Amino acid sequence: DVETLPFGDGTFDAVCCEQALQFFSNPVAALAEMRRVMSPSGPAGVSVCRPIEHSPAYVDLTRLLDRFVGEKAGAMMRSIFSRWTAAELRGLFQDAGFANARVWIEVGTLRYPSCREFLRREAASSPLAGPIGASSELLLDDLVSHLEEVLSDHIDDDGVVCVVESYVVLGRGEKSPG
Repeated sequence: DVETLPFGDGTFDAVCCEQALQFFSNPVAALAEMRRVMSPSGPAGVSVCRPIEHSPAYVDLTRLLDRFVGEKAGAMMRSIFSRWTAAELRGLFQDAGFANARVWIEVGTLRYPSCREFLRREAASSPLAGPIGASSELLLDDLVSHLEEVLSDHIDDDGVVCVVESYVVLGRGEKSPG
């Protein structure tokens, strides 16, 4: 339970939370607990995907999941993307007791050898495995065909390239000197 970590105060020199904060029911409590278990002057590093609008291939994928697999599948895919702005993330850190937080945007790419593999890997690494696995091969073929069409501008000779933007936040327990 991220809100009651089984470690003493100041146990760790630093804390890192990658692509999970958006799933916690109480992100401020989770951050406060991370702050509690790190040394007072240590850093806490957090990354979360920016809102889905900043990752166009995933916008297209979720629309197709809604259409072919069901709105629940589309919602599952959307859930990995936070809804926070940089200011809101900074506010979560402040509310959790961090003296300061620095927020920046990182832009990365994910590459898949094909649209079919893009869909397969996203399903295999998430709760989407159930609804996609329960879909007929014919439906999946149709979904992949539409995915290839809408992602044509993201496909090159090596496959599909998906841009993913994330916020990275570095919070410190105490104010920096000076």
